[in-house]
Amino acid sequence: MMRKSLSQLLVGQPSLPIIHGIVDIVLRNDDGSIAEHVHKRNMITDAFRPQFVYNNRTLNTKYVFINENSEPMHPKRTAMRTVLPGTFVMSTTASMNGANRLWTYSVVFAVPPSNRTFQTVGLTETVDTGGYTGVRAGPSNIIAATVLGAPITQLTTQTLEVAYRLAFQRT
Repeated sequence: MMRKSLSQLLVGQPSLPIIHGIVDIVLRNDDGSIAEHVHKRNMITDAFRPQFVYNNRTLNTKYVFINENSEPMHPKRTAMRTVLPGTFVMSTTASMNGANRLWTYSVVFAVPPSNRTFQTVGLTETVDTGGYTGVRAGPSNIIAATVLGAPITQLTTQTLEVAYRLAFQRT
């Protein structure tokens, strides 16, 4: 049986589902102990709904990103640049729990080449990692993001685990 896209599932439904974003961030020391754990709901941007509802897109490979941004997120904000050292974005495919209408994107950022501090975590469809770090490089077409209450610093001895979930609910 072929998996239906979200827009196919919504045909004939009275309204669009309510979509919640939930992120778990775990900063893990090299001995496996947890240095910090953050669990937070986050904002879905205006770029999300056209992708998955109107344009017959599926929830396939996306990118989880971290960013040093500390400004509040806005539903219309869909791009930002980054100057973080090392990898700031990772590609992942959702694990889907259809019965609970829950899509989870999980990644592990390896230890960075130097300490890095970030305050925004998000999910995006595209990213520019070109040769212009600090000028053009960064996530674009951001579909969900959250600004943490306080910055997190990932040390050169720590890994960073991010589980990004999208939950679809009917009213």
